[in-house]
Amino acid sequence: MNRDFQPCPRDRQRGLSLVELMIALVLGLVLSAGVFQVFTNSSQTYQLSDSLSNMQENLRFAVGRLQYETRMAGYRGCLIGRPFNNLDTADAEYDASLYGGQPVAGWEADGSDLEDEYTNDDFDSTNTNLTQATAGAALPPDLTGSVLPGSDVLVVNNASIANVTLTGNPGANANTIVTDGNSGIPAGKIILAVTSDCSGGDIFQKTNAATSASLTKGSGQDPGNQTPVNNGFNATYDNQATIYEFTSTAFFIGTGVSGDPSLFMRRLDAGDPFGDVELVEGVENMQVLYGVTNPGGETVVNYVSADTVADWADVASVRVSLLLRSDDGVQDSGREEGEAPVGRVYNLLGTQITTQADDRARMVGNLTVGIRNRLE
Repeated sequence: MNRDFQPCPRDRQRGLSLVELMIALVLGLVLSAGVFQVFTNSSQTYQLSDSLSNMQENLRFAVGRLQYETRMAGYRGCLIGRPFNNLDTADAEYDASLYGGQPVAGWEADGSDLEDEYTNDDFDSTNTNLTQATAGAALPPDLTGSVLPGSDVLVVNNASIANVTLTGNPGANANTIVTDGNSGIPAGKIILAVTSDCSGGDIFQKTNAATSASLTKGSGQDPGNQTPVNNGFNATYDNQATIYEFTSTAFFIGTGVSGDPSLFMRRLDAGDPFGDVELVEGVENMQVLYGVTNPGGETVVNYVSADTVADWADVASVRVSLLLRSDDGVQDSGREEGEAPVGRVYNLLGTQITTQADDRARMVGNLTVGIRNRLE
């Protein structure tokens, strides 16, 4: 059987030419660059969204904590009116801002008052330039070396009920309220006692040990009680009286464990076992204004800074503004290549805060809180 032999045509293509290969490589590179750009943009968007989400969560917690504490400022149980102050107001350790019976107090950072412009870039030193209008009201010693420059300090005063049971009252000793067993309240603690009918109360400093079965108003502590201390209490307390532990809590901006600025709290009253407590990381500035009323009134007529509050008893509300920042630089996508980052300006209750020149995302949170126990 014969078969015709048919050779392959010489012009049939058997591969790619060099030009075609180069075109394919270029098209592949263009597609790869597009995919890479989409991935990069998506990654930056995710990082920014994640940072904003974290800041929002931190802001919610910070605002919620400050809102609760400030709203409950000045809490004195069912007491009608102000308690009698047994503390020694002439003692060098006495601070009317903390023990004078007013719900809140504060200190204004130097250079960050209303309409001031402040560059918030010093996180390596601490602030000693904080002022208050009340004469002689220096920053509490417990806060020395903790507060960062440019941020205000807010102090909230109230009382929390003590876990004690009274027995054998009223006794013969007018300086002592008898408890059923050890009181557990350390010496030096400021105590608020309220009568069973809520008509009277006394603030005094407990001077006997926590193992004592009584609350004694004696001497030997700072600021101490008025002399002579054996004059007794201003009111008479039976076994249905209520005992509160006076608390004074400061909120301020300090350096956190990570090295970033953070919102802190610290108890200023005696017996605090914790010291500075970091609440929220990444809060780099706090500005506070105080709503003051006409003397004896309940309607706020103006908001002022701490260095212009003439009488803390006239403060009926508080405004707080917080500036938060992200952990890392997540906003560099908007700059040209080689262009340096610049500081941004934020308005915190009338204070113009210029940030560090970085690519961190930032967020401002504001709250206004009426002091419930001041308005009732």
